Order: sequence, then C-alpha cells, then structure tokens
Amino acid sequence: MFLLKNKTLNKWIFSEFFGPFFAVLLGFLLFAILAMDLYQMIDLVSSKQVPILVIFHMLFLRLPFWIVFALPVSLLFGIFLSVSRLAQDGEFRAIRTSGCSKVLIFYRFVFVGLVVSLFSFFVQEKYMKNSLTEYFEIVAKFSQSDLIKRIEPGKFVSGPNNMYYYFGEIASTGSIQDIRILKLDLLSSPKELVRAESGEIKNQILTLNKGQSIKFSEEGSRIKILQSFKTAEIDLSREFSESVPVIDSPLVDNAATLREKILNHRSRSFYPKRLLAREETEFNYRYSLPLANLIFVVFAFPLALSMGSSGRTSAFFVAVISFTVYWGLIGVGRALGYTMSVSPVLAGWLPNLIFLTIGLIFLFVIRKKDV
Repeated sequence: MFLLKNKTLNKWIFSEFFGPFFAVLLGFLLFAILAMDLYQMIDLVSSKQVPILVIFHMLFLRLPFWIVFALPVSLLFGIFLSVSRLAQDGEFRAIRTSGCSKVLIFYRFVFVGLVVSLFSFFVQEKYMKNSLTEYFEIVAKFSQSDLIKRIEPGKFVSGPNNMYYYFGEIASTGSIQDIRILKLDLLSSPKELVRAESGEIKNQILTLNKGQSIKFSEEGSRIKILQSFKTAEIDLSREFSESVPVIDSPLVDNAATLREKILNHRSRSFYPKRLLAREETEFNYRYSLPLANLIFVVFAFPLALSMGSSGRTSAFFVAVISFTVYWGLIGVGRALGYTMSVSPVLAGWLPNLIFLTIGLIFLFVIRKKDV
C-alpha cells in the first residue's frame, strides 16, 4: 500500500520515468521494425509484388516479438535517465525531507518492473507464437513463389520446409541429369536426400528416374533408411507456391509449447539431444527475458543513484553499454546452451544472474550513501 500513500509524490516520480520510457519504447520499435525488417519488406514489394496492405499486416505481426525485447530496454533507459536527473538536481534530498526514504522510492520502481514483467510474459505467451508463425508463413508464401524461375544448373536452390534442389544439367527439351533434393532439420543437419540419375520437368511436375531416397539418423551422421525407385514425381508448383511450411522452431514457440515438446522428447527412449538442449535453453529464456524487466530495476536504480552529479548524458551512455552487454550475454548463453557446453538453466539465466549480482552490490553500497 506504500505506493498509494502519496499520490502527488508518485505522480512526480513517475512523470520523470514514463517520459523516457515511452520515448525509448517507441524509438526501439520503429528502429527494429524499419531497420531490421525493411530490407526484406522492400524485396517483397519490389520483386514479389506483395500488396502494401499485406506489408502493413506483416509489420503488425512483428510487434509482439519486438515488444517483448523492447520493454526491458525501455525500462533500463527510463530508470537511468529519470533517477540520474533526480539525483543530479538534488531532488532526492527534497523527497527524503517529505518522509519518503530511498527504499520506498526503490519499491515504487520495483512495482513498475513487476507489472512490466507480467505484461511482457502475457504478450509473449498469448500473441508472440501465433503472430510470428503467421508472419513467416506469409514470407514463405511470397518469397518461394518464384523459385522455379530461379533454378539454375549446377547450383542448389532453397525451397520451403528446409529443402534444397540441385540440377546438374538441364537440356532445352526439359530433360535433366544428376538431380539431388536435400532436406534439413531444424538444426541444419541432413534429414533426407533424394538422388536421381535423370528426370524432366513438364507442367511443373518433376519426374525422377532411377534414384534413391536416403533418410538419415537424428544426428544426421549415418544412414537410417535407404530405398531405391525407378520413377517418382514431385509437384513443384505445390512445393514452391501452395505449400506453406509449418513454422516449428524453438525460437518461435512460447513457454507452454516448449514445455510440451521437452516432455515429449524426454519420454522417448531415444531423442535428439542437441534439439532438446536448444528447446530447454529457449524455455528458460521465455521466463528470464520477461523477468529481466524486474532485474533491470534492481540493477539500474542503485547504479543511476550512485552516479550523483554525473548527469543524464553519462547515465545514457551507461544504459547503452549495459543494454549492449546484456544482449551480448544472451548470445553467449544461447551458444553455450545450444552446444550443451553448460546446462540450459544456466545458459538461460546467465545474463539475469550477472546483472542481479551487480545490482545487489550497488544496492548495498548506496544503502548508507547520502543523495
């Protein structure tokens, strides 16, 4: 109830915080959507003639994903800029004279961090998976629609569902020599290879003659099934245009879906260990990333308060460095978790543990510091 005792004080503190918070949130979303998705959007419009309304719909579908990443950044910058300004102008001393201690001010930001964490987790679990799945389905539908035109002799051409097509020689009559079709799994390991001595394309139907279908083990290191065939047919128009790939990746899944996949894999007598490690790492990130909002409160508040008269410029640069280090640690943690170098739990929570430790140290330091 301490948050409701002094509404004027709450309004004063949070008016300093929410200004930079929403400014950074809006700026991050615009940068992420325009800068990181712009190239692909331009390609879809120019070469695939995707309607502009579909482009806007795709940008909208990306929002839940970017919101989950933007909230911790916005909270970090909001606390650094607001608390550092209050400390620089000596307003924290004025607040303390009104009977509000540093601890109560800190609790107010903890409350905000908790609310933002819960909201981030809600967006992630409720909207992120479905929106990303629909987004990648639209991208696949339009980007794969002209693959038949891009087939060239002696080159692999990517297709939907992690499939790659190779034609050794293509005659003007449509006959083909040395055909290979490779399918990869989610970890880019070989899953199936189809080879044929010859074939032809008529009415977008690929006919294969005298070939073999080779299926590999889960690790892709040895042959599991080998079958020979005299003739086989593949409808390229369906494969390249109408067939929309099912987006099934740990990077897209929410925590509930990842939990089901992990339990399913663990129940098997044999399961792909690398894929399981990837799923378990992402499962931990589904909780650690939303909770980073609360962790950033513990980290940023004492650090910004201890900067004293350094001002908002210094606070801004510290926030930039902190944000860069945190996202670098996420990359390191993912790499370690995916390769099973460390446990998925440690890989998923490593950035939060480091920033929480630093924050607790600074909280202890400023406990008796006069600001």
